[in-house]
This record gives sequence, structure tokens and C-alpha cells, in this order.
Amino acid sequence: MNQRLNSRTITGRLVEVFRREGFDGASLTVLARGAGLGRASFYHHFPGGKADMARAAYERASRDFTRAVLAPLAGSATPAERLQRMVNGLDAFYDGGRGSCLIDVFSLGGARALFRTEIAEALAYWAHAIARVLIEAGIDPAEADRRAENVIIAVEGALVMCRGSGRTEPFRRVLEGIVPALLEGRRARVA
Repeated sequence: MNQRLNSRTITGRLVEVFRREGFDGASLTVLARGAGLGRASFYHHFPGGKADMARAAYERASRDFTRAVLAPLAGSATPAERLQRMVNGLDAFYDGGRGSCLIDVFSLGGARALFRTEIAEALAYWAHAIARVLIEAGIDPAEADRRAENVIIAVEGALVMCRGSGRTEPFRRVLEGIVPALLEGRRARVA
């Protein structure tokens, strides 16, 4: 095994192992092999063992999600354009529905206690970011909050369906419907 892998490569590989195996299903052997590390270097990089690896994977996925999905919601483009960029980011981040969500896999079993706060904050932040764009588009704030939450429910549910069925069509359908569902019935904005 390559002992000289950089931390970005290692954490990227760990994200994939946790996405595939979950927290409880990922043994130390599977994690070390998936990261491309031998036992000695494994504990050098992650002295806290599996919890340290999960933390590194979660932080990496969080940064990548922010860059791909949340950052496009900011800026000066129209609300529809920003929402479509978020959708495109979701498609890339979840590999067209083939990639499991770490929020899902880390909300169960042994990881639940490790990530309860981070998961709640991440979901709230994502919902708030979507709602801000909807309010700017003329959607009532309470309705914007509801729509934002519904989109997250649909995305996460589609990812579970894809993982369970082995088909990516549910994710594709959800992505195609996000922008129209979010902006349905909005008031015309006066410039």
C-alpha cells in the first residue's frame, strides 16, 4: 500500500468507503484498505481510529458540498439560475444518484452521537440558503421555508431510494423537478 498518499486523497477515499459501507459497516480493515494505508500509517494519520476517520470524511464531504451545492446559491445571478446551479451541484456531488449521502449514513448507529449537532446544523443551513433565494424571488418567507425543507426531503429520499433499488432514475426525477417546484406561483419581481 502507498504510505505517501496526501491527506486530501486519503479523506476522499474515506468518504467513498463510508458512503458505501456506512459507519457501523466500515471496519478498520476496510477503512485502511479503502484509504490505501497500512496499519502503521493508518494510526499515524488517525490516532483516534474510526471516529477520527469519520470526522475527516465528514469535514471533507461538508467542504465539497458547500462548494458544489451551497456556494451556487449565493451571488448575483437570478434566483432560477442559482437554484439550477445548486441542482447541477447536487447532481455532481451525488454522482447522478450513485453516491450515498453522509448525512444519511452518519445519522444512524454509532455515528449518530458523533454527528448529531453537525447534521442538524447542516440541514438547517441548507434549508435557510434555499429559502433566502426563494424569498428574493418573491415567495412568502413561511412558504419559502416549507418549500426548502420539502426539497431536502425529496433529495435525501431519492438518494435512499437509489441506494435501495440500485436505480438512479428517482434522483434524476427529483432533480428535474426542483426548480419548478421551488419557484411555482412566485410573484413577479419589480426591478
